[in-house]
Amino acid sequence: MDRRAVDGIIEEKIVQPTLQDMGEGFEHFTINHAHVRGMIYWLADRCFVRWK
Repeated sequence: MDRRAVDGIIEEKIVQPTLQDMGEGFEHFTINHAHVRGMIYWLADRCFVRWK
């Protein structure tokens, strides 16, 4: 898969569901698309997954 296809899957399966879940009942949290993407990359780095 090329990078665009992988990014699309991440967006559909991880980012959007996370934003939807956080929007329900979490009035004290402000989370956006960039936060979720940042969390994914931080976790991937901690798990020693390389994105190159």
